Amino acid sequence: MGRHDQAIVEIKRARELDPLAIGANANVGYTLFWARQNGQAVEQLKKTLEMDKNDGFTHFVLGLTYDAMGAAQRSHP
Repeated sequence: MGRHDQAIVEIKRARELDPLAIGANANVGYTLFWARQNGQAVEQLKKTLEMDKNDGFTHFVLGLTYDAMGAAQRSHP
């Protein structure tokens, strides 16, 4: 629906309620990815991997984010 700012506020609130929840932390990164805030997404996803280096979803979203960043660089010479 394009309401990325609102989504970011809500998922960060969920993380505040349970700061050790891997899913909430990964979803902050995922939401930032969809909002095209890739630098912040990478930062958050790396922090999440520090909490659980084996979380597959976090690795997946980090890969998507790096791919999007590379695609953006390739389209702007």
